[in-house]
Amino acid sequence: MDIEILCNTDDEELFAHVRENSKNYRRWVKEVPPHDGHAVIVGGGPSILEQLPSIIKRHNLGQTIFALNGAAKFLNRNGIIPEYQVVLDARPENVSLLGLARDYLISSQCHSDVFDMVPDPLVWHPAIEGIEENLPEHNDEYVLVGGGTTVGLSTMCLAYALGFRYLHLYGYDSSHRSAMGHAYSQPMNDRDPLCKVTLGGKVFTSSLTMARQAELFPEVCNNLLDLGCVITVDGDGLIMTVMDEMRRASLAIAEA
Repeated sequence: MDIEILCNTDDEELFAHVRENSKNYRRWVKEVPPHDGHAVIVGGGPSILEQLPSIIKRHNLGQTIFALNGAAKFLNRNGIIPEYQVVLDARPENVSLLGLARDYLISSQCHSDVFDMVPDPLVWHPAIEGIEENLPEHNDEYVLVGGGTTVGLSTMCLAYALGFRYLHLYGYDSSHRSAMGHAYSQPMNDRDPLCKVTLGGKVFTSSLTMARQAELFPEVCNNLLDLGCVITVDGDGLIMTVMDEMRRASLAIAEA
């Protein structure tokens, strides 16, 4: 794969969001020392329908739930209030994805309508070129969060910044199941352009954004592993085939 994804919001508008939100909301994410907590990061892929019992078990064990976008509402419907809901996308339509959470990790590039809907959000700054030039003076430490183009990859890095070294990923399928891109209806993505991805002898249907996520996943995952993280992935779809290819590559290196 070699996919170039352009942001759905132009730079001028995006950095206007950053300036406004960073001025109005002063609770910014800063780096937390490593601890033994477990981050359970729940995306919206179709496989979370089957993985829900495992997510509930981890929730009952007191592990920290990060819900990505509309996954928060899905978890709410199934009796879980996540510790965090995470939003990255800059479009105002993301208001429709907001659910109930104990805290909200909202990217500074998000639309002000999203900020208006959540109490005292915890702001995080994506590591994009030019962002620091648009941040106001801040009297406390803060961190820029890497990961790339999707909320899924960014949240892996965000959890690391918050001190988590055990990351458990659910719903990162990165491909459709039949006509479903999510485990639930999400009309704002219904018209996303789709592509076919062939990997490991299998053919997957993905949105361009999710195909790019699958392409970048090994790099982000390996970087976090090198930093001492333990990462588990549950589900199916394209991301599991990516994991299989990563294991084969590691085995080949070990045997060389």
